[in-house]
Amino acid sequence: MTKIIAIDPGLKTGIAIMQQNVFLDIFTTDFWGCIEIIDNNKTAMFVLEKPNTNHVWHKKIGSANYSASIGLRVGSVIREAQLIERHLLLRTANFVLTTPAGKSTATNFKNITGYEGRTNQHERDAGLMAWTYNKQIGVK
Repeated sequence: MTKIIAIDPGLKTGIAIMQQNVFLDIFTTDFWGCIEIIDNNKTAMFVLEKPNTNHVWHKKIGSANYSASIGLRVGSVIREAQLIERHLLLRTANFVLTTPAGKSTATNFKNITGYEGRTNQHERDAGLMAWTYNKQIGVK
């Protein structure tokens, strides 16, 4: 059975690795750690988050400096996702782009997935993408 590796790009990149409905690992790495994971898992199916920035800009947000700070962070996440996507293409890896699966508390994540380990928000985001993709393709 193919390994599913979900990637939530960012300064702290969340990674979730699943196989046969079981999480093998969920952790946080940086950009280069993510590239190494791609290079070391040539037969995996990658699920990469394509950042959705609409939720950031639809409401009024404080000062111009604060708005610029958010724009810089959002832009860096978008660029990181683009670079990871480009690397996947160059490696001719199997991958899909997906929009964020939504935020989840640690308790909710455990209830949905059954995963008992500690997770941060980036890891849960990746975990939910892997879990959702796994269910969509009907892995038993």
